[in-house]
Amino acid sequence: MRKGFTLLEVLVVIVIIIIVFSAMAFALGGSRQQARDERRKADLALIASGLEKYRADCGVYPTAAYYNAVTTGANLVGNGSTPACTSASVYMDNKPGDPESPSRIYSYNLLSSASYALCASLDNVSSAMDTSNCASCGIACNYITTNP
Repeated sequence: MRKGFTLLEVLVVIVIIIIVFSAMAFALGGSRQQARDERRKADLALIASGLEKYRADCGVYPTAAYYNAVTTGANLVGNGSTPACTSASVYMDNKPGDPESPSRIYSYNLLSSASYALCASLDNVSSAMDTSNCASCGIACNYITTNP
């Protein structure tokens, strides 16, 4: 009567476990990229909302220099250009940053007094995505949203 497992049986089970975990890790990697991309798109929508509130009170969108001076995690506040646009007016709490790396930034570019572009670099790019206006952002990007 045999007790226990042979070395070959144990190795086969270990190899099977490694293959299963490798497949799971590979599958989850794509999910993480997709989640980061969705977060980036949501961040740009949040920034756009703050910029619209800013314009409603201040009469104009902030300049790129003023917006870019606001660091990630800081608040976008008024510049004092109108009585409603004071430094006590907060238009965006905690300016969002890229979920993967601080070196990847969201770019804001004021195109005209009534238009701006927000750009990000996504991990997964759809071939149907229009990236023709990304040059206006001044960074390497593959996702852009503009107003209007």
